[in-house]
Amino acid sequence: MKNGALRVTLVVMEAGGRIARHHAAGPITVHVLEGDIRSHAAGREHRLAAGDLLVLDAGVEHDVESDAGGSFLLTVVQPEAANTKT
Repeated sequence: MKNGALRVTLVVMEAGGRIARHHAAGPITVHVLEGDIRSHAAGREHRLAAGDLLVLDAGVEHDVESDAGGSFLLTVVQPEAANTKT
């Protein structure tokens, strides 16, 4: 879903899935819906299960992986979209 500066995406990871290290221009949240995932960010490992929420500031490098698979809602605020009128 896209609405102005807000982006919400459902991400489904298969067992053994991995999203390589990257960063977002705006702040993000990761809300785990089912299964479990791990994220490495700001020098820490975050182990997340269904119902957990991770919040990262803009520009924080992170990766995501899951041994058994899982799904999460990724919310990103796009700063450049916040400065334009829709």
